[in-house]
Amino acid sequence: MAHIFNAIIQLRRDSETNFEKIKDSFIPANGEIVLVDTKDGLRPKVGNGNLPYSKLTFIDESYRDTIVNGYYENGIFYTDVSKTDILDGQKNKLYIDNAHSKIYYYDGDFYVNIQ
Repeated sequence: MAHIFNAIIQLRRDSETNFEKIKDSFIPANGEIVLVDTKDGLRPKVGNGNLPYSKLTFIDESYRDTIVNGYYENGIFYTDVSKTDILDGQKNKLYIDNAHSKIYYYDGDFYVNIQ
């Protein structure tokens, strides 16, 4: 389940649907992914259960092939905002729709929204 907290999206494995503002002191659980809205787009951090999310480092440098930023419309992901260059869907990747701050994965046939 993905939750949007102002500019932060938190991925959880439970069914919580609580929406609240995350403070800099928020401590993500070990392995919990937090996507932070930055000037460079949404960027991921992974919690360790000890540090607040603001102190965690971004992991997208080492996982650049796992997280794909693009633009989603009518079942298709594009690399550009004008939606002319189509992305090929691949399993085991997260696709972030920059226009709507939504997260998808590709199941082999369709992009599935995980929010």
